[in-house]
Amino acid sequence: FPSHDKNVELFVSISIDYDGVSVNDDLSETIDYLSIAHIVINLAKTEYKLLETFSKDMANSFFLEYSEFAIKSIKIKIEKQLQSKIGIPLDYVGIEQTYNYPY
Repeated sequence: FPSHDKNVELFVSISIDYDGVSVNDDLSETIDYLSIAHIVINLAKTEYKLLETFSKDMANSFFLEYSEFAIKSIKIKIEKQLQSKIGIPLDYVGIEQTYNYPY
């Protein structure tokens, strides 16, 4: 994750609620998790100052990539490892945002 804090380790959790979940075990009728991972990796190459901006860009990319699935909501949680001790017992800080569609 390029940023002013060089090479920060992030933990990203994504949950997508959408219509049309396949019940017949056909991968072509569902969201491809590998594609989701590629979107996250490609966006992480961009320099972001805020986790919130990174999160919003991810949600927008998922929504565009999978618009045929009638996405209802996307929840993204990002945790960032603190690079140095700041006098309090925290190893990670982060955000959790939910994007409801349509908005």
